Amino acid sequence: MSVWRASYFNGQQSTAHDIEIALTPTGLWLGLPEGEQIVPLDQLRLVEPIGSSQLWRIELASGGMLDVTDGASLARTVGQQQPWLGRWESSLKLALLVIPLLAVFLFAAYRWGLPAAADLAAYAVPASSERWLGEKTLQLLDKQGVLATSRWPSERLALIRQQLAQLGGQAAPYQLEFRRSDSIGANAFALPGNVMVVTDDLLAILTPDELMAVLAHEAGHIEKRHVIRGMLRASGLALSVSILVGDANSIIDALISLPIALADLRYSREFELEADAHAYAWLQMPGRTPCNFVSALKRIEKAQHNRNKDLPEVPSWLSSHPDTRDRMAQFQSHCPAG
Repeated sequence: MSVWRASYFNGQQSTAHDIEIALTPTGLWLGLPEGEQIVPLDQLRLVEPIGSSQLWRIELASGGMLDVTDGASLARTVGQQQPWLGRWESSLKLALLVIPLLAVFLFAAYRWGLPAAADLAAYAVPASSERWLGEKTLQLLDKQGVLATSRWPSERLALIRQQLAQLGGQAAPYQLEFRRSDSIGANAFALPGNVMVVTDDLLAILTPDELMAVLAHEAGHIEKRHVIRGMLRASGLALSVSILVGDANSIIDALISLPIALADLRYSREFELEADAHAYAWLQMPGRTPCNFVSALKRIEKAQHNRNKDLPEVPSWLSSHPDTRDRMAQFQSHCPAG
């Protein structure tokens, strides 16, 4: 049986005791001043020397510790007998390896895990809660002065609502709202609960067919539940888990503040492409053409470019859709040059 010399600290006094230690089949034997003691290997932790030091430290579960000057051979022997978890904890090299692996895991959880949980939770949100959220968000935008009552004739608006029925696809009908907005300008956007909002400025620059193409895009946001999915992704994992497990109190508390949070929500490129794909499929049907979406985007882009830059700041998710030219590419391939 190999024996090592060690300095023992009992964890209560700073005085060190020079003792002998040895490995036995049942653990680490300590020749303490007050008597012999055997410590099971799962109740100790080896700490490797730092730098050029040859001093190995053994931390005991009781709070005491041992300093072993020539502890390399002891460490090898303990490593062979110690449970794998103990060997893992006692190895500085393995610990340094864990750090980048943990970083990769956390990044993957944020990049893919959180969106996946949010997307699952989005489809578990009750329809009544989604309608409530859409209504409250619209009320908030009205109250803040971002939106105001439309000035277009009610007959024209009623006709557009009739045309919207052509989109189909939803079990519940779309709720089309018209608003005047000096800050948003020519635009349309979707809200939770099958709500679409169209501004007066957009009605002024688009033909009826172009408007239907834009609404087909917004219908894609609704059918893919982009507003709820984006909102849950932005709110973090806690709310998504609460919805999935049915924690009603947490859901209610969070939903109360979500209409305000929607003001900071911006569609991702992923969501825009999904909504574009929905519009593209609808525009491929007989009697329709993807060219209407292309011309609509061009008109919207031009109108936004010409807007007064001194107007009040608008929430970024309502202002415009990104990467307009890239998004037009698949639609434009079906249109005459020019």
